[in-house]
Amino acid sequence: MFLFDKNAITPDELDAFVFRPLTYPSDNGVFAYRAPKPDKQYGANIYRMMMGGLMFFIKLDRRSFPEGAVSKILMKNANGLPYLTTPVVGLEEFEMARESFQKNQGLSEYLDKNP
Repeated sequence: MFLFDKNAITPDELDAFVFRPLTYPSDNGVFAYRAPKPDKQYGANIYRMMMGGLMFFIKLDRRSFPEGAVSKILMKNANGLPYLTTPVVGLEEFEMARESFQKNQGLSEYLDKNP
């Protein structure tokens, strides 16, 4: 709510940036979801999650991101939903799923192991 309502008083520690992983340039498929997981990016504590094919990095830390690192795509001061695209190769959300499918593991078994 804080990130989408311009009239709300947003806590200083709350912000987010978003990536859209792509397997190829015109990729429109949604291939992964992930429950929130603690992480650290650019020196700040965050929660990393994925839904609808977008990776959200939610900052819940008073420390600011370094100027220029992601400042142009932070949601707090943006109009709309700014995001960058990135290749999926190397992202753990993609690599975990790829390993599972290469082993012919069933979807339910994969989801049971990876909340």
